[in-house]
Amino acid sequence: MSMATIPTQTHALLSIPVDSTTDFTVLAGHCENLADALLHRDEPASRQALCRRLAYCLGQLRPTLDDAIPPHLIESLTVDELPTNLPRFEPDADLLCGYTHVSASLI
Repeated sequence: MSMATIPTQTHALLSIPVDSTTDFTVLAGHCENLADALLHRDEPASRQALCRRLAYCLGQLRPTLDDAIPPHLIESLTVDELPTNLPRFEPDADLLCGYTHVSASLI
């Protein structure tokens, strides 16, 4: 009699170390990558693991949203002229992060 084995699928994003000392720009990148990975996964267990990780990363990100931009990134995030078309979607960062955090926690 053979026993069925359940394959373990581990996503690389689940093993990236993240804690309260992780730079907020790095955390935001992890959150973006996790959300993108969720769009491309169909397996419920994998989706749940990615959602839990996204919720954790958003929880770490939220208190850092008002932190200063790290000096090494200022030049890459600065322009000499403002764009002629400004984006219209301008939600409050804390509200948007909180909404997404709660949404990811519910899954």
